Amino acid sequence: AKPADLRPVEPRNGQPAGFTPANDDRQKDYKTLLHSLNRRASSTVYWVIAFISLAWIAGAGGLANLLFGPGIWKIRTFDQFFARPELIGLAVAAIVPVILFWAFAAMIRRAQEMRIAAQSMTEVAFRLAEPENLAQDRVMMIGQAVRREVAAMGEGIERTLARAVELETLVHGEVTQIERSYSENEARIR
Repeated sequence: AKPADLRPVEPRNGQPAGFTPANDDRQKDYKTLLHSLNRRASSTVYWVIAFISLAWIAGAGGLANLLFGPGIWKIRTFDQFFARPELIGLAVAAIVPVILFWAFAAMIRRAQEMRIAAQSMTEVAFRLAEPENLAQDRVMMIGQAVRREVAAMGEGIERTLARAVELETLVHGEVTQIERSYSENEARIR
């Protein structure tokens, strides 16, 4: 082995995916629990109700056009509107159901939020009821981390010993060469 072949031992690049230090309390279980606590109810119900409301208003407008003719669209003032009581009934029939649709949507959304909250509370209750399972999993993870670190240290020590043997051989060869040169120079001087 020549001195040009010697280079410092390079640390291992990157850690395996999913590896966390032994003292890291942010375990996968904790992350999933936190994620389940931060879930939000779907807002799809609001989009559906918006579509239904628009369809209801359009249907009421079409019905008004069929019942009262195109003259209904020429009403410009409240006095003209209130002069025809049937239009008041039609307006109530168009607006009140839309308000009820939105109230129903708000109740559905709140029910979804309550269901998610109940599921989260159930998960937390199960975790609190069986702490030994969580503790056992964490101890196993720490044991695995210690085994990995000990194996990595063993590999590092083996590489270091191999380099030391190479260096010893190299130094021994250099010392032998210096001794030979010294002997030759001493013989020339005599």
